[in-house]
Amino acid sequence: MADDAEPAGPNWTRLSEHALVVQPTEEERKAFERLLSQRTPPGPRYEDLVSEITFRGYETYVVGGTVRDVINGTSSNDVDLVTSMPLEKALPLVRSMYGGPQTLRDSAKKNGHLRPGGDPRAGDPYIDLSVFKHSFIGTQNAIFSDDFGFDVRNRDFACNAIYYDPLNRALIDPTGLGIADVTSRVLRLVNDARLRAPGQLGRIFIRCVKFMCKGFSPAEELERQLGDLIQHLASLDAPIRANYIRTQILSKGDGNGRKEEFERFHAVFIEIGGEEHWKLYIEPIREVIL
Repeated sequence: MADDAEPAGPNWTRLSEHALVVQPTEEERKAFERLLSQRTPPGPRYEDLVSEITFRGYETYVVGGTVRDVINGTSSNDVDLVTSMPLEKALPLVRSMYGGPQTLRDSAKKNGHLRPGGDPRAGDPYIDLSVFKHSFIGTQNAIFSDDFGFDVRNRDFACNAIYYDPLNRALIDPTGLGIADVTSRVLRLVNDARLRAPGQLGRIFIRCVKFMCKGFSPAEELERQLGDLIQHLASLDAPIRANYIRTQILSKGDGNGRKEEFERFHAVFIEIGGEEHWKLYIEPIREVIL
């Protein structure tokens, strides 16, 4: 019988049998150290927040696009962190270090997400701090956890579901597929549709096209799933759909560059059999997007 008084141990001791825990290369380790040593307005370093959370008995990992970019050897503009610290406990710490927010907005409670640091619109460095997700994310009934399995099922692709443990300097790949998918530039869905709202699945479809525009190829199973995913575009109201496409697909460059990116998005969208959905859900909001 398990002893309830025994500590549960860190999250990575409860990984599935398919998971990988590997040592990063020296180059990757140095890249993570450089990122975490950078400062964000009003002055704390990324690693300062990680340390403060750790001192309070919770875990924090670098995750998402930040880890993917380091493995790819490309630059990353921000740092995504995920923690086992509940948002209500993280708020006073974040407020003391960054001067705000004073209270948790409703959207923060629904999504388990804070963004301390500078203003992304001004190009300032900032932190995306999220709590490990469980289910009903984005709703009033959102549940959060400290479990890699559920957090992965709330993400999009295996290549974006790799975690870096800055304390133990280890890469954690819960699916066992993410690191290989980054190096081979493969897109493989890991999200559990039962845990995601239709609008969230519509956003994942847009991200599928985004990564395919960047040279990623869909895994065989994703090719079969695209037809179901594209149906969820209807769940996004037109203004939300336009804004999400704009932020995901278009850079902050000039008009000509943005039009070229949009046309590339259009071409890939049609290549995967989305012509009818383009006419219904994208073409009518073209001018709003651009």
